Amino acid sequence: MEISLTPQAESFVQQAIAAGKTADDVINEALTLLQRVSTLEARQQAWLREELLKGEDSGEPIPYTSELLDSLETEALAELETGDMEIDPSVWPSAAA
Repeated sequence: MEISLTPQAESFVQQAIAAGKTADDVINEALTLLQRVSTLEARQQAWLREELLKGEDSGEPIPYTSELLDSLETEALAELETGDMEIDPSVWPSAAA
């Protein structure tokens, strides 16, 4: 089997060989990583499809407007004042400080 490599890929293989690996090792490791990435991407796509279907099945959509955002903010601030909600610093870092 013959393969053609880009100059960057060939340089990478040459560096790996200089570090003690064989060309077979480098190719096999690359293919293993490619298989893992492909599997992960397939799982992520399946998860995303499931989440999209959940969203579609969750009911009538609500228009995304500034009035809706104002209403959500008012509700959230009221819940914060009564202690019914804690601030998640990953969502609202300045308020948690």
